[in-house]
Amino acid sequence: MKSIFLTGGTGFLGKALLEAIESDFDQIFLLSRRSEFDPSIVSLKSRYPKLILIKGDLSDPNLVAIADQLKEVTQALHLGGLYDFKASDSENFSTNITGTHNFLALCGALPNLERIGFASSVAVAGDFNGVFNEDMFNVGQKFSDSYAFSKFRAEGLIGGFEFPGEKVFFRYGVLVGDSRTGRVDKVDGPYYMIEALLGLKKKIRLIKYGLVTPLPFDEKGIIHMIPVDVSAQATAAVLRSEAHKGVSRNYHIVGRPLATKELIVRILRFVGLSENTYALKKGFLSKSILKRFHIPDSLLHYLYVRTRFDYSQFSRDFPEIVFPTFDQYEKAFFSVFDTREESK
Repeated sequence: MKSIFLTGGTGFLGKALLEAIESDFDQIFLLSRRSEFDPSIVSLKSRYPKLILIKGDLSDPNLVAIADQLKEVTQALHLGGLYDFKASDSENFSTNITGTHNFLALCGALPNLERIGFASSVAVAGDFNGVFNEDMFNVGQKFSDSYAFSKFRAEGLIGGFEFPGEKVFFRYGVLVGDSRTGRVDKVDGPYYMIEALLGLKKKIRLIKYGLVTPLPFDEKGIIHMIPVDVSAQATAAVLRSEAHKGVSRNYHIVGRPLATKELIVRILRFVGLSENTYALKKGFLSKSILKRFHIPDSLLHYLYVRTRFDYSQFSRDFPEIVFPTFDQYEKAFFSVFDTREESK
């Protein structure tokens, strides 16, 4: 019997992953703080009959107490974590680092566990500049925000955990809406900029007649965005595969690289502002603009990233998964704002 234990299964990626793996496992154990009578849990269980709710909290140092309910589990995937650039340092630490520590303590008590998976992020590259390969980790990089540092520390915890089975690290790029529907759970990442510019255009009517739109970004910057459904399909392919059983691996689930300037131009075109943009250097002015737009300061770094994340190992192991270009899901990407405008 194939069974898997998931944390974070009710999150943005988690819900997409449940759909992708539903036919691959006989039992899917889902950790949740919510009651089985919570409407969201009732909805999930009705949609996925194989789902078994395990009541628990990653912040609980006694999480290992639920091990008796998971004796049959052969895979454990840690998707649970805090992804919120408005979160404090202490919130990132307690959720992403302490939560991972408690998850590992639980894994150590599961007698049939063969594989541990961890949802990480390309943010672990920090300020590294160049090509970041899948087998790279600690290369002396520094971090400008606590989210990135917390994911780096969590990877380190799992990497150092004594475990006879395999470990798989999934480093995701910037997760964006479903490639077909554009569905997102909240506005964050690149959506902050769209929301801010739409709001600015409404407040300052004459801005649409401007000849140049100055914005904070790097002319040579690169962004790796990937739709959530594609991320889920890629993750599911790894979870169902036994071709590399027992071999620990890092995979970059990142999508094809897109020039940051190109994304900015597409956003300006959608919003209806001048596509003739001017890249502001990182500094006081760029920080001031983010503050004016109500965008978290911690996102400034990601507008100036030049790092290219290599995903050749993933492509070799799973050639059936092809990451789409932005052109292929651009309409869905912007559709969330079309829908919002229509509903007002």
